[in-house]
Amino acid sequence: MLKLCAQYLSKPLTYIYSTSIIQGNFPQTLKYVIVVPVFKNGDRTQMATYRPISLIACFPKICEILIYLQTIQHIECHNILVCERFGFRKGLSLDSATYKLIEIIFNAWNNGKCIAGVFSSLTKALDFVNHELLFKKLEFCGV
Repeated sequence: MLKLCAQYLSKPLTYIYSTSIIQGNFPQTLKYVIVVPVFKNGDRTQMATYRPISLIACFPKICEILIYLQTIQHIECHNILVCERFGFRKGLSLDSATYKLIEIIFNAWNNGKCIAGVFSSLTKALDFVNHELLFKKLEFCGV
């Protein structure tokens, strides 16, 4: 439906999105989302075994995609992420990370080196992000 109306909607949406990005303010009327709990694993009677999924309307989703694309372009253009970062990058995945780890292990074995590994779960890591520090780091990177 949006594609059919694109010629009529593109100019007002461009204005709204550009203004929102420049001012760092998103229109309140477009902030409506439906949050649906999705079961992860474990005891279905415990809240902690569910994760929230936000169902976003199409106009805010378009804005989210635009911001994502601009951010990714900035990150890649300025080479901000280290090459060992595999998540959320085009052409890289968990398989890429696993292959790289196995390659490092075999190279070490072939060179007669000892190997040790420390692995941790970051399942709840985002719950503890210091947003003030995150914003400072993003600003430092030019975002």
